[in-house]
Amino acid sequence: MDSSDFLGAKYLYRFRGNKTYFIDELRNAALYFPSKSQLNDPFDCYTKILRFDNSSEIIRKKAFAEIRKRMPNQTRQQIRSILRDMSSNELIQTVKDRFETLMQNSGIGSFSITPANLMLWSHYANWHQCVCLGFNIENDEDFFNQREVVRYVDEISQFDYSGSSRDFVRVATTKSNMWRDEREVRILKPKYGSHSFKKKALIRVIFGLKCEDSTIRECMKICKNEYDDLKLYVCEPSENEFGIDLYSL
Repeated sequence: MDSSDFLGAKYLYRFRGNKTYFIDELRNAALYFPSKSQLNDPFDCYTKILRFDNSSEIIRKKAFAEIRKRMPNQTRQQIRSILRDMSSNELIQTVKDRFETLMQNSGIGSFSITPANLMLWSHYANWHQCVCLGFNIENDEDFFNQREVVRYVDEISQFDYSGSSRDFVRVATTKSNMWRDEREVRILKPKYGSHSFKKKALIRVIFGLKCEDSTIRECMKICKNEYDDLKLYVCEPSENEFGIDLYSL
């Protein structure tokens, strides 16, 4: 079966490269969403694309909110007094630190719109030895609620900090153009860690070219016992191109 049959706006794919982890994910119907520091690209979620204007009223408002959070017993007047004693750089650093904490605590799930990219299989499925999980996002809108298409850029271009949630989204979904072939969509969660999905959302498990028979058998057993309408596929090399075709088990 040609892999183009698996494409469409309602489908997303997650490549998994650690057998122990993806077996647990299958059993528990939960995916792990890493934090910023756990991502493989050091320029991922790169907060330096944000520009903080030291004369911005937004900075003062966000700094006020952050200090009030840190010092809940202080009155508004006391917090304003603290702000008056802070330099512009200190105000900016307060807001930057808060934003960085937000980025570090959030969960960032990387998906692709295609299950047939050889680079993805090599990089994220342990050199074709593991699996790709295929989801129908319409079967679990809550889990896939905050999904954002990654924006690929040739160079770093700063944008002004606005204090809105879109700052977080833009930082979390801007990557170097060298990654564009991944065709990535990100699912963003407020906290990193495992997040449960509805079992009906997982509709395909695709085994890599080098996936061991024992791994396939173990997955088949779990899928048979835990999932109702899950389809299993194996990859085979395409005959006339450097690519893969998918065949139903």
